[in-house]
Amino acid sequence: MAIRPYFASALLLGVFAALAVSARAGQTPAEAPAIQEAEKPQVEVTTLFDVKALVPGQVAHMVVVLDVPKDWHIYWSNPGGGGLPTKIAVTGPKGWKIQSSRFPGPVLHKDAGGDSTYVLKGKVACFVPILPPDDAKIGQEVEFDLKVSWLMCKESCYPGSTQQKVKAKVASGLPARNSARVIAAMRSFLPRRGAGMVGVGVSLSGNEKQGTLTFHSLDAREFEFFAYPDSSMVVVERDSETKSPVRSARDFRLEPAASKAPKEIAVHGVLRVKTKDRVSYYELNYKGLVTKEPADAPADPGSTLESPGDSHGER
Repeated sequence: MAIRPYFASALLLGVFAALAVSARAGQTPAEAPAIQEAEKPQVEVTTLFDVKALVPGQVAHMVVVLDVPKDWHIYWSNPGGGGLPTKIAVTGPKGWKIQSSRFPGPVLHKDAGGDSTYVLKGKVACFVPILPPDDAKIGQEVEFDLKVSWLMCKESCYPGSTQQKVKAKVASGLPARNSARVIAAMRSFLPRRGAGMVGVGVSLSGNEKQGTLTFHSLDAREFEFFAYPDSSMVVVERDSETKSPVRSARDFRLEPAASKAPKEIAVHGVLRVKTKDRVSYYELNYKGLVTKEPADAPADPGSTLESPGDSHGER
């Protein structure tokens, strides 16, 4: 059965928890094969900071890593046409500024009912920006409350959650980087902000009721687009790709997101670009009509096709 997440109620989530709902098409929860708790794969959640100590007035990141079992997936911040969004909430001491978490780019997944969902696999590293106040006391240890919830699916779906206390020291001077190579590898899966898309052209046409978002290049590439939860318009249809050594293109049909009534055509989301040897993610935010031709620039390093440290990770 397909799970309609973004519009799911707390009651629906409770039903999931109680019944361990099967995601197989046409199968009711009562008919779903039972999995003993000890046999059920678990999502493990760990944390680390990108600095060895937090410095007053300097932004740092808590990195929340969800290790998803092989062949299973969880859902992006916008789950698409099924599932439930993964949620990360961090609270800290008074005066500390904590921003929304940044998720790695997702992949498109077709569920048993044929719905297009946006999922994450392997080791999923989410970055939570934290800004200590200028008057944070040097030498103190601060404590943060972390809450994470997710829906893990393969043939069946199981909700999960965890609450943890995360501690960090406050120090003076310049922030000292922590596990620099590991953090850099994890960060490479975050959508690039403000980075020009190398060799990719884009157009946004239509109006606030119906639009078309088109990506094209002068070589062989694959395009996928995922709207953020706050986007005024969302993808309702994906056209087949045109792909050849000399031209690639794909259209995405847009309509207003549920409960939103945009005054102009606008879209906020993530573009996934796949070439023969790499995958790159870009954060896009367009308002009004847009026409941009492919830009000539040095090759973008992008990100690797495997999640760092995880052979079954796929992006």
